[in-house]
Amino acid sequence: MKLDKEWKDKRLMEETVQTCKFCGATFVGEEEAKKHLEVCLLNVLDNSSCVTCKYVVINKEAPTSKRNGYQSSRLLNFLGSKDYITCGKGIYEGKMLEDKILRENKSCFSRADFDDPFEVFFTDNYKRWEKLSQQAVDEQNELEEEIIDDRIKIGKLTEEMKEHGYTDEEIALEIEKLFEEED
Repeated sequence: MKLDKEWKDKRLMEETVQTCKFCGATFVGEEEAKKHLEVCLLNVLDNSSCVTCKYVVINKEAPTSKRNGYQSSRLLNFLGSKDYITCGKGIYEGKMLEDKILRENKSCFSRADFDDPFEVFFTDNYKRWEKLSQQAVDEQNELEEEIIDDRIKIGKLTEEMKEHGYTDEEIALEIEKLFEEED
């Protein structure tokens, strides 16, 4: 059976998809994509807000922290609901308010290059959360190793005792005694 290379499934529609090279958002129509470029916070070519300034600092907060208070869906998509922005140039003190971040054409603005990474600052709260998270993962791994070791001991003990003719009840009692001694 020879397949025709031009065959297309009539149940599917073929559409061109546009992808924003700054944030990766996809759009079916070119007009929709162009509208997005006007407001894309990562568009360093056309956007002159704090997010595309080379002095922007993204402050990483722990997932357990309170919300950052930003309302703009563009800003929340970019940062998430916990992280916040500060000015690395020192023009603004502390956490920047949303209206200052999104305002265009500031006199202090210095355009970032397309490949420049954002400066990221990990807050003490984030570092504490990361340490505790790693500690929890390590403890879980230790516990899993202990469980595996215990299963191996039980398997070996069961085999030995069955070879010597012990009943299942006797084996269960010995296993129980073994773990009582360890505690």
